[in-house]
Amino acid sequence: GEKMSVLAEWLDTTMNASEKEIFNQRIIRNFSLEKVLDSVTILDTEKVMGEIDHFMRELEVQLNRSISNPKKLALYVHVSCLIERLIRQMPIETYQGL
Repeated sequence: GEKMSVLAEWLDTTMNASEKEIFNQRIIRNFSLEKVLDSVTILDTEKVMGEIDHFMRELEVQLNRSISNPKKLALYVHVSCLIERLIRQMPIETYQGL
């Protein structure tokens, strides 16, 4: 989130814009991967994360917008859990707040 911009400024002397963007994507993915691994049990996590990563990049291109880091994190976690539920055929039975 906000602290990433501070880190990016600090790395300005060692990375160009493209390298900083790749660094940012990898940071978000790795933090997301840790959270997902805690809850997903039967998936090839690396493959799923790669597919979600590809989806988010394509979405950003199609919308001509960047997805914020908190939203990327949420997408990694929620889409991975969605895939896990689909594979296990475990629908969500109750919806809080509806």
